[in-house]
Amino acid sequence: MSSTATTSDTSRDVEILNNNLRHSLFSWSKQSGLSPVDVEYAKGVYFYDRSGKRYLDFSSQLMNANIGHGDQRVTEAVVKQMEKVSFIHPGAITEVRGDLSKKIASIAPGHLNKTLFTLGDLRL
Repeated sequence: MSSTATTSDTSRDVEILNNNLRHSLFSWSKQSGLSPVDVEYAKGVYFYDRSGKRYLDFSSQLMNANIGHGDQRVTEAVVKQMEKVSFIHPGAITEVRGDLSKKIASIAPGHLNKTLFTLGDLRL
């Protein structure tokens, strides 16, 4: 905590930690003895904990295409898509699914012309 943290800030930090540890499962981790980073916000390629410590978000590139945090163009595109449909089962088609599949096929090498969208399906 920063030196200007109040008791209520500290109480909320403890509550956030306890809520997460008691009611969330953490992938790729043992479930006891965890000491997770308490992320408050992110901007660009960094995320920040509640004390203001900055971390380079290497994990983001591992998990998804790292375009950074807080890019308003991405936020606006997500909101626009969410206003139409936020999720649809894999057996359905959507305009953006077809458009993105075609775009990926146009830049893929050789005869690779199909895309499998998984849980990380980006629908922009």
